[in-house]
Amino acid sequence: MTQPGADHLQDERTHARIREALDQNLFVEAGAGTGKTRALVERLLALVLNARPIERIVAITFTEKAAAELRDRVREALEEAAPNIPEQSAMVQQALGALDRAQISTIHSFCQTLLRSFAAEAGIDPSFGIQDQVLAERRLQDRWRLYLDRLGGDVDAVTAIDRALGLGMTPRDLETLARDLTQRLDLSCRLAERPLAAPVPFWPNLEEMRRRLADLPLRSAAPDDELRRRVDSLVALVESLFTAKEERESVLAAGSSLLEKNFSR
Repeated sequence: MTQPGADHLQDERTHARIREALDQNLFVEAGAGTGKTRALVERLLALVLNARPIERIVAITFTEKAAAELRDRVREALEEAAPNIPEQSAMVQQALGALDRAQISTIHSFCQTLLRSFAAEAGIDPSFGIQDQVLAERRLQDRWRLYLDRLGGDVDAVTAIDRALGLGMTPRDLETLARDLTQRLDLSCRLAERPLAAPVPFWPNLEEMRRRLADLPLRSAAPDDELRRRVDSLVALVESLFTAKEERESVLAAGSSLLEKNFSR
């Protein structure tokens, strides 16, 4: 269920639904200063008062500062609630005692806790730490350079890289692709198990294409005519492709911008 509109969070009815609809998944969308944190604290308190152990509740924020603020707000709400509901005071006190174990944290911290708890199942060292972003980028670049050095003796790899560069990719493009693949380990594993085969390029009848272009009545157009200049460039490209043989892919990549132009005017 979506609660739309920035002003709706100021509506007590909306707050009541967030607080009371504990058996529903809610998606609440609202702007800054509309009471999102208040609504979240009220829902979390309601869960505690409905016998949900606070250490079994997860509240995820984006920053450490926001997580600390949310934890303080939850503590204040529990402390204020304790004297007002004597019949549930013991439950509130138990939640206060367990608050430091509650998963009110950033996504990084939450995932770190999960991985530490199941380190053996995940096959990782439980003493791992979260890597600094700058250091992570530097390590990735070092690993990429080392990987390229090791590929120096792999003829197939060198051929594939030469082909990619010949088709217009740059070393930066290849590095970006490698970086993206590090974020998709599932895809990387599938590619390692079943490498993609390079498709055999299919070329049209370039000789027939040369003949048909040569038959065009270009001489009737002025030399500075824009369409004639474009067709002349196309004739030159087809001629280069016809004579290039093994280098056709590189020639086509170099002239690809010409093929993107509109020849209708």
